[in-house]
Amino acid sequence: IWGALLGAPLGMGGYLMALSMAGPAYVLPITSLYPAIAALLALVFLKERVSLRAWGGLALCVIGAIAIGYTPPEGAGGGLFYLGIAFAFLAAFGWAAEGVCVTSGMDFIEPAVALNVYQIVSSLLYAGIIVPLALWHLSASAPGCDIPGLLARAFSSPGVGCFALAGVVGCISYRCWYKAMNMAGVSRAMALNITYALWGVLFGALFTDVEITRSLVIGAAAIFVGMFLVIGNPRDIINLRNVSS
Repeated sequence: IWGALLGAPLGMGGYLMALSMAGPAYVLPITSLYPAIAALLALVFLKERVSLRAWGGLALCVIGAIAIGYTPPEGAGGGLFYLGIAFAFLAAFGWAAEGVCVTSGMDFIEPAVALNVYQIVSSLLYAGIIVPLALWHLSASAPGCDIPGLLARAFSSPGVGCFALAGVVGCISYRCWYKAMNMAGVSRAMALNITYALWGVLFGALFTDVEITRSLVIGAAAIFVGMFLVIGNPRDIINLRNVSS
């Protein structure tokens, strides 16, 4: 429950607010810091040992994500921009705290149960607090906006099927992520999870016209090297967490 309370409003809520205020160029690299924050929290609350090699790997993962996602935004400045940067750091902390909370809880319950609890609490938060606040903000900033009409067009859009498919894929990936944190520990699982920056580049190269630049190649290499530094020797992969039965 604590993972949902921290992950939903602070993580995704802060992420969406940050994107709207500062744009993805600065927000994505900042939110990619959450594995390092999670490693610090796991060190304190879960007593996970983080070696110097693993810290170096985490640093390389973060540097690689920044190299992949960083592009100076045009006309960045003003109070809203800096508020967006603050929301990005808040999102990184929320996602890190979520991982630590759910990993601690999964020592006592199955990952599938923990995921169901998380999704139920998270859905209630979104339906009861986050979405109404977003609609209120929209109506306040655009008094003449037809919110019911926008919602009707959104749910009748041809893209609803794509969103539904994305939801199914997201559910499967979340299930795998929770299982990974339960078995491998927060630091190791999140170091693997941060490779979303790399997969985004690969899929973009395959299905879109994204340009493969030197910074993308350097960032991808840094992420892979960092990921293996966190995992350690290949035989260390089988050294999983001790989970209470």
